[in-house]
Amino acid sequence: MVQLMSMDLVKKLNVTVTPYILKDELNDLLEKDQALCRFYPFLLSILHVHPSLIADLIQQLDPSINAIFQGNYQLQQQYLQKLQQQLNRPIPETEFEQVLNRAIIPCLGFLEHEAGTIQVEGIVHLLDHHAEEIHQALPTWATPILEALAAKPVPRWTRLQTMSVRKQYQQNKVQGIGLGIVVAFIVILFSGIWGFAQQVYTDHRQLERQISRHDHSQHQSD
Repeated sequence: MVQLMSMDLVKKLNVTVTPYILKDELNDLLEKDQALCRFYPFLLSILHVHPSLIADLIQQLDPSINAIFQGNYQLQQQYLQKLQQQLNRPIPETEFEQVLNRAIIPCLGFLEHEAGTIQVEGIVHLLDHHAEEIHQALPTWATPILEALAAKPVPRWTRLQTMSVRKQYQQNKVQGIGLGIVVAFIVILFSGIWGFAQQVYTDHRQLERQISRHDHSQHQSD
């Protein structure tokens, strides 16, 4: 468990998610494992650049790599061909894409678990934290494809969106801390008032008993 916690994000995906994806596979297990190992940093990089994709993919029942490439069929085919070339032997195209498609939902579930939240800003914060190791795990040949995907007609909007998500996450953290302080103050204040009220009530009851005993003694002496 300690060893798993010390792993970087991509290695954790290889150890925890890949066995789940390939559990029912019978053929080309080594090649499919190799494909997934190279696919994870590419997927994480795209989600980091385009945070809006995270929510879009989560909402889909059966997301595919078509959504990741956002309709850019040429880049998608280029990526798949390059990825196939890195394997010990080619995988039938249909099986190849199916394995990558099946990896998307488990990867998102893994990110939610690691981030400790289903909120997009929390996942983006996680990817920010692991950005360097994700970049190092990204195959060199995949970088131009990733850059082409990131260079949409609105790259500035994408950067601003990412910055906005990060800013919102930080604001939420600050608001959460502030709310916690307010709640704690209210609890302490209420506890103090309640304790004071109990003490007043106790003192009042003791005074009543003393008066009652005094009246009773006075009555007996009469």
